[in-house]
Order: sequence, then structure tokens, then C-alpha cells
Amino acid sequence: MTGLDELVHLQWLDLSFNNIEVISGLEKLINLKDLSLANNRLKAIANLESLSGSLQVFSLANNFIDDLKTVSFFCPGGHSLVRDNNL
Repeated sequence: MTGLDELVHLQWLDLSFNNIEVISGLEKLINLKDLSLANNRLKAIANLESLSGSLQVFSLANNFIDDLKTVSFFCPGGHSLVRDNNL
């Protein structure tokens, strides 16, 4: 994903239904509180370490993720929506 680098004050981002296979380009969105990556083609959660302290809502529903061990790291104490994955 490109063109998001300068949106450092962005708090809500919905990238659902975009056939995304790899998460990238979100590293500088350190104020992001709500991120939806639902209904894509993701197989893993990666490249989101910089968002681990800010996310309050993190939607990964309807992807192809089979290991959700890291979801609580990215959204501690918040809401993670992970239904309909390959669990």
C-alpha cells in the first residue's frame, strides 16, 4: 500500500475488500486507533509493530489467517475481530 506515509494523524482506516495479500505501508500511522483489513487475502499478520500501542479496534475477519497468536500484541485491551479465518 502506498501513499499513506504522510497521514501520520490518521485515526481510522478501512482497507476492507481490497484483495490485500501482504500488509505494508502502514508503519508510520502511529496514531491509528481503528484498522479494518477484513475481507482480504491475508495469510499472516506482519509489519504492524509500530501500531501496537495505538490500535483499539483491529478487524481481520474473513481472511486466510491460520495463526492469531500476535493479534493481542497489536491490539492489547481493545477489540479484535477475527471471525471466519482458517483457524
